Amino acid sequence: IANANYLGGLVSAVTNIPSSATNIIAIAAGYDATVVNSSAAPFAPPPPADEDCVPLIEVGGFRITMPPVEYMFLMKLLASRPGTDHSDMAQLLAHCRWTTVREVVDAYYDAYPAEERDPYLGAFIRERATVAGVDLADPAEQ
Repeated sequence: IANANYLGGLVSAVTNIPSSATNIIAIAAGYDATVVNSSAAPFAPPPPADEDCVPLIEVGGFRITMPPVEYMFLMKLLASRPGTDHSDMAQLLAHCRWTTVREVVDAYYDAYPAEERDPYLGAFIRERATVAGVDLADPAEQ
């Protein structure tokens, strides 16, 4: 879905494992040490439940998991930097379980309750869905 650098950075951001430890784990698992970093930390909502995560690296009794794709999409939606985030959102949305724009909007504000309401958020999500080839059932004007 996304490159190892992004996934690794996300893992570090939501687990609060010291970077020196995650670097060692990444190297032991065959990844570059820079794969695990805290670059995604400013965009992370509260961590998802462990049972919703997918194992990413298991080495020497350590287990690092990847959050659900919906969680990663919401982080990208919050950041919304043109270029990387926009293209990543399209890739991620194609793998999300949401079926309506309303579900995505509600999930966003559930994850980030302090965010100001954006009257164009639904339209922006609809645009990302169109790029992804995903049919979200309801109108974007939400």
